[in-house]
Amino acid sequence: MNFEYIQARDIPEAVRMLKKYGEESRILAGGTELLVNIRHHAMSPKILVDIKSIPSLSYIKYDENGVLRIGALTPLRNIERSPEIMNRHPLISECVRSIATLQIKNVGTIGGNLCQTVKCSYYNQSHVNWFMRQSLEPCRQRGGSVCHASRVDTLNHAILGKPQNGCIATTASDLATPLLALSASIRVTGARGERLVAAENFFKGGGRTTLQRDEIVTEIDIPSVAGTPRSAYRKYSQGTRNFSILNIAVIARLNPHQKFCEDIRIILGGVSVIPLRLNSVETQFKKQEISSWDTRKSLMNDLQGTKVRGNLSEYKLKRAKTMVFDVIHSTLG
Repeated sequence: MNFEYIQARDIPEAVRMLKKYGEESRILAGGTELLVNIRHHAMSPKILVDIKSIPSLSYIKYDENGVLRIGALTPLRNIERSPEIMNRHPLISECVRSIATLQIKNVGTIGGNLCQTVKCSYYNQSHVNWFMRQSLEPCRQRGGSVCHASRVDTLNHAILGKPQNGCIATTASDLATPLLALSASIRVTGARGERLVAAENFFKGGGRTTLQRDEIVTEIDIPSVAGTPRSAYRKYSQGTRNFSILNIAVIARLNPHQKFCEDIRIILGGVSVIPLRLNSVETQFKKQEISSWDTRKSLMNDLQGTKVRGNLSEYKLKRAKTMVFDVIHSTLG
């Protein structure tokens, strides 16, 4: 782990360092993923730009319009324990509660969670697999020309849609799913100034985001939710690492008679390289009485083109369908 350490005093200095050193630099915030990736030889940055001490990036506040603004350096544990978020945006609280351990949430930040790399045994998972990787051609994430995961049956990779950058790993951020459901935006700052990116455009798949090399995430903006919506978040994972295999976020606003959905958003993570919005299922609930709901046909439209490679991916597809049914049922009653 041979690198130069630079502590940025403010956002402009961090941006200047990223622009100066380019691909050789990485942002250090909580470090819960970056330092592990360095130790596992998944990346070898020459410059670490530490932004942990920038005070202006850690906060939770609601503005006069009810928009929730969370600074990128806000620890996940602070978000989980926030009474205001529990009351006004419970979908976020539910999601953060499911992430990792208390120790990691005390250190890990919301910005770091959004910018995670992929989770794949051919790229960065487990020190034992480092020896395995030395005997294989580098995968696409390591600069090679092959995605080894696409040749095997696995629970942890996409079973729908095209690979991104030749990689079929799913978006690693658990928070991506509820942020898409809530129509959130990601505020980023770089050498060319500040811009606001819709969450649905932020994640590109294959461990990539819309961030340029000289940009950092500074804030997450979540709009106020009209009325008294119903919402639910569920996650399916295995093992002690708690990495998401599947997750789903649902938020719905019913009409005054509680028979139809005036608005509903359903985001399913883990089946495609980026979280998938179930447009056909949403459309059904806007046209049909809730009491007569049957999502099987509309869900098959949304999951059309799924590629089953074996028993594991077949189970993943069945588990995804079950999660959709169960979460919608528990949300709408």
